[in-house]
Parts: sequence; C-alpha cells; structure tokens
Amino acid sequence: MILELTENAKNILEQSIEDKDSKFLFIKMVKYDCHGPVLSMSLTSKIDDNVVIKSEGYNFLMSEEELTLFDRIKVDYETEGLSQGFKVTPIESSLNACFITDEEYDID
Repeated sequence: MILELTENAKNILEQSIEDKDSKFLFIKMVKYDCHGPVLSMSLTSKIDDNVVIKSEGYNFLMSEEELTLFDRIKVDYETEGLSQGFKVTPIESSLNACFITDEEYDID
C-alpha cells in the first residue's frame, strides 16, 4: 500500500501534530458510490487491531480488511472553497463501487 501526501497535507500535518510517534491518522472507508470509495481521516492515539502504515514520518492506521482494498491513497489538504480540509482519495483500488451492494461490504 502506498500513501502519498501532497505538500499542502504535509504542511498542515506539521503544524497540527506535535508528537508524530504517539499520534496516528486513522483512514476509514465511510461509504461508496458510483464515484468510488469515500474515505475519511481522523486523529487517534490508539491502534486497536489496525495496521500501521508509515509515510513521510507519520503513522497512518487502516483496518486489515480495508488495507487489502487499496493499492494507493493520496492525502491532500484543500485550502479554499466548500471542501476545505483534508481530502483522502483512493488512486488505485480493487473496488468497482457501482457493482457493490451493502451486503457485500459491511460499513459501520
């Protein structure tokens, strides 16, 4: 799994996270539609049963099941407009979201 961080994302993370070793950025699939999977990212200090992915000096977490669905994810930070904030986008995925039903993939 490859996690790419844009310069905007790196700059905001650098300003926001003081202790990179004890904080984790949890990436989770929250839904899917015909545009593809929709991912979210939140800050946490616990690992639970998730897999740690190190990228650019940061610790990211994903469930083992979701980790198998994505080959490459890009994390960006939008600085303007209605979508201001972190944008987590799957670049390469084994999901073809238009043909997946709720029963095939359990989303919390």
